[in-house]
Amino acid sequence: MAELGPREFGKFFQAVHGHQPFQWQERLAGEVLQKGWHDVIIAPTACGKTVVVDLAVFELARQADLEPDQRTAARRICFVVDRRLVVDEVTQHARRLAEAIRAAAAGERDDPELRVVAQQLARLALNPCEVLRILRLRGGVYRDEGWAADPLTPTILVSTVDQIGSRLLFRGYGVGAGSRPIQAGLLAFDTRIILDEAHLSTAFGSALKRVRSYLKWAKESPVPEPRWVSAVSMSATIGEGGRTFTLRQREREDVRLRARLDARKLANLVEVKTESVTKEMRAKQPGKAAEVV
Repeated sequence: MAELGPREFGKFFQAVHGHQPFQWQERLAGEVLQKGWHDVIIAPTACGKTVVVDLAVFELARQADLEPDQRTAARRICFVVDRRLVVDEVTQHARRLAEAIRAAAAGERDDPELRVVAQQLARLALNPCEVLRILRLRGGVYRDEGWAADPLTPTILVSTVDQIGSRLLFRGYGVGAGSRPIQAGLLAFDTRIILDEAHLSTAFGSALKRVRSYLKWAKESPVPEPRWVSAVSMSATIGEGGRTFTLRQREREDVRLRARLDARKLANLVEVKTESVTKEMRAKQPGKAAEVV
């Protein structure tokens, strides 16, 4: 297996994003790579929780040359958050990661850690020229369902709760009846779902646990249990549960992170005068009623 440990993760992260990870991100990487993922990650807003995307890809590359029944890293990484704006931001983050890996695979980048990750992912991908696929799944945008035709290529899906949830439960939005079982099967196995702002999506979190319990009903599973769909909950406010990761005080004192935690977020109260739309206004002044609405 290629040398891809916690120390190399920091160099990999810097090669992709141009700066070193925070102290807590480095510790998280060390614990995940040595002991596996936590059930819950609690970190304040703006602390860089999107590092989990880089870490999940790095973990998969680290285990790429293991036998399938020995791998615990997921081939499909789903970052799920019930906020379209956050979906777009995380998609940009994931695309920056994929572009750096693609450049390394094409010989356009000579960063050692990037090159090794690209080479490792190429072991798993169907096409060595595309070793990491990025997909955005949310309402209001074009959705490429071609990912379901290629179950081998490592894939990052950034999605709202409804898009991934409906697919996992055989009810994919905009998905044909013939494709629903395929997408449900792909998401139920060899997939890690990272649920951000988990306190806003407790019903979906419960559904994921129920799905895992249903998988035990099968007489024979296509993959070992460690590679069944798994979930990691992230939030700034969610209560602890299971194996939990939280920031230590000295990590909060990181000068770069401190600037974010202490940043002032000013708000101005603007009073807006409103006018009620009455039945009489709709009848006598329909144009004005439309403007008020």
